[in-house]
Amino acid sequence: MSAASVTRPFLSGGGAMGEMIRAHDWAATALGAPETWPAVLRSAIRICLSSAFPTAIYWGPDLVLL
Repeated sequence: MSAASVTRPFLSGGGAMGEMIRAHDWAATALGAPETWPAVLRSAIRICLSSAFPTAIYWGPDLVLL
């Protein structure tokens, strides 16, 4: 289990896409660091990373794509 999975359990799983999401510098985006994301976004990300189907989330006024 990676350190990010321990400190950010909502970002665990997701295969290669999960790895890319965990490795991305979110603090440099309009979303900010994952620790500051609202609970509803954390839940939506967890659902997407656990899904066997392609999913996407557009979030915030800038419609950041996850």
